[in-house]
Amino acid sequence: MMHLQDYITVLSNYCFDIVIAATTLFLVYLIICFLIKYFRECKESDSNNLEAFQNLHEAIIENDMIKAIHSIRKCPEAVNYLHPLDGYSPFMRACLLGHTQLVNIMLKHGADISLKSSKGETPFYLAIFYHIQHPGSVNATCIRTLYYAGCDINATNAKGFTALHLAASFGHINLVKWLLSKGHNDVAQLLQNLELPALE
Repeated sequence: MMHLQDYITVLSNYCFDIVIAATTLFLVYLIICFLIKYFRECKESDSNNLEAFQNLHEAIIENDMIKAIHSIRKCPEAVNYLHPLDGYSPFMRACLLGHTQLVNIMLKHGADISLKSSKGETPFYLAIFYHIQHPGSVNATCIRTLYYAGCDINATNAKGFTALHLAASFGHINLVKWLLSKGHNDVAQLLQNLELPALE
């Protein structure tokens, strides 16, 4: 026969088990609520980032500074997102289109100067290409901006060509001279392979 003390002990253990179970359920509920909120915010953030990325690409193509700046402020990391179709980031596209002001703004917002497109083109290579394609443009500030930002002028694309190769293949003497004056690696390689007759 159970005594009152035994009933109290059993009841106390039972109540303790109920409290533990309720606490566990409450913690599981809180974790689920947190995860739901987190994934909603991530989805919303991804949606906002995608929108900013698309708006930034459009703004660069249209040369719309206000729209571009708004998109960069909304999502600064979008300057380095690679477009799934052509493999260019908004920063690369600004270099390809010679938009020096946008290039400067993007550099201040963390643009990656060493990022390469799906074809291995760097922002510097693309800026050189723009300058070659627009011979009437005497303004090479985009190229100089990228150079002084620390771009590797010796970087090669997927086919192994550098900016110097590009400039030389199009016969752009001024760019070739400028790249050589900045210490392009090809100069050192050319000098090593060059056999000059001895002076008499």
